Amino acid sequence: MRIRMLAAGFSLFSGLSAASAQTTSRPAFSFGVLAGGSIPVGFTGQAYNGGFQFGGVAQASTPVEWLDVSLDAGYQHLGASSVVLPNPGGPTFGTVRPNLQVYSGVANLVIRLPGFQSAIQAYAIAGAGEFRVPTGFLTGLGQPNENAETRFGTDAGLGVEAPIGRSTVFAEARYERIGADGMRLVPVSLGIRFR
Repeated sequence: MRIRMLAAGFSLFSGLSAASAQTTSRPAFSFGVLAGGSIPVGFTGQAYNGGFQFGGVAQASTPVEWLDVSLDAGYQHLGASSVVLPNPGGPTFGTVRPNLQVYSGVANLVIRLPGFQSAIQAYAIAGAGEFRVPTGFLTGLGQPNENAETRFGTDAGLGVEAPIGRSTVFAEARYERIGADGMRLVPVSLGIRFR
């Protein structure tokens, strides 16, 4: 009787181990989408309010078990409170409502815990890329003023992911530093990747 119970327990454990290994296996390639909020910090947070962001991601595995490569493209939109333009010689010039729109393309390394087998995994992500920053202003007089420039930037963050069928859902937060003046943003995302 004990031998049968031990054999049944061993079979159950083996089945769970195999299922876990299958669940946490790394696909060679996956792609997906993400969306969430974008939080300005530092001096950027003094000029802009929080906003929203969304993007796409393509991720490929490497021969190193715990290392993947990710290419991300994204869009972030931040707004700000109205600012009145004073005019020392008379009435105000108008009201400015600045907004910040950031388009980005970033290459990242995704680092997981070596040898860690679990349905839910934590990971770290870091990389660099280019950020297109068009800044738009619209005054109460209806006079638009727009300019844009491309800046080099870096990002780093942490996330968690879990497989669901042939897809992987994930949640992550990143810290982005853009340009020589150090514009800083913290995008927080929920997303899904498909194998």
